[in-house]
Amino acid sequence: MGRLQEYISKDLLSRSGLTIPKGIIVSNDSFNLDSVTFPLVVKAQIPIGGRGKSGGIKIANSRSEATDIINSMIGSSINGVPVDTVLLEEKVDIKQELYVSVFIDRDKSNALLMISEYGGIDIEELDSEKILKINISPLTGIKDYMLRSVIGRMSLDSDVIDSVKNVIRTIYDIFIQYDAELVEINPLVITNNSNVVALDAKIIIDDNSLFRQTELEGLESGLNSFETNTSKLGVNGVFVDGDIAIITSGAGLQMATNDTVTSLGGLLGPTIDMGGTVLKDEETLNKAIFGIISELSILNPKVILFNTFFQFARCDVMARAIKNSLSNSNNIPIVARLQGRGDDEAAQILSDSPSVFVTKSFEEACTLAVNTAKGGN
Repeated sequence: MGRLQEYISKDLLSRSGLTIPKGIIVSNDSFNLDSVTFPLVVKAQIPIGGRGKSGGIKIANSRSEATDIINSMIGSSINGVPVDTVLLEEKVDIKQELYVSVFIDRDKSNALLMISEYGGIDIEELDSEKILKINISPLTGIKDYMLRSVIGRMSLDSDVIDSVKNVIRTIYDIFIQYDAELVEINPLVITNNSNVVALDAKIIIDDNSLFRQTELEGLESGLNSFETNTSKLGVNGVFVDGDIAIITSGAGLQMATNDTVTSLGGLLGPTIDMGGTVLKDEETLNKAIFGIISELSILNPKVILFNTFFQFARCDVMARAIKNSLSNSNNIPIVARLQGRGDDEAAQILSDSPSVFVTKSFEEACTLAVNTAKGGN
């Protein structure tokens, strides 16, 4: 299931009593605009962020303008992701934009509420002091004193405070009810009439809970074919339209690798976190690596960066899996940082593979991957 499409996420919010903009879904050229009013917003339904900066959100002021935008969007590709569905929504007047989300904090093993007065942009772009955070125990849930604490630190008009509190309570209820990993509204807007509206929403469902989420069966997720196929291999893949594919042995290492590659001027491509069951034995790992490289060969990045640090799994087992998959790699250069148990043996296994460079150095691996993608040696 993974990430639900925006319009499905909003439908869940609406069914739980929250206000969303009026809108309709269009997925082909047989659409009827009689039920909509102008101006409206045309929003491509794709499972990646930043679509507004890439032409995936446009304003239409007339029927003819909307028709042209819809026809140009459907069947197009935004950041490498095909668009087959668009959402048409009423244009909402905006007085203030907030950010609010509830997600799993794996370090503390509980839910974390994040809220900010600076909605409408990527939360990663905000300074930490502009983001309010509250840990929520699964035993107690959200208490009134928590809401008073967070709301009291925000600049909100008195007539919207109760509505904002209700939004927080509701998204936490959705988070629990649907076994979500993330429920996010960005932006949550306050209109000139003091209405509180979920202008955009993202919900990610834990795949392991789908056996009891029968209500969600058959709903289209936002996963593209790369993410769907890699999930079947037992790994977490995220499609990004850059030229450096990154494969790591854990989510923390994934974030550090992404940050380092970006700081060196590299363009992040599809990323894969292998942490978990695929590392349990050699047969499973071989199958996963072969499938991963097959998927990446279709996307054809300029370089594949493996960045692994093993305390229990073995680097030589990983090296054999990589070597066994080279015939399926479409000759894409591979940088493999293999550090941990068996790393010397791993280097020896891959030493006669001309398309693979092996190192134990994190910095050297990231630098070489970026230089290779830029056409260097």
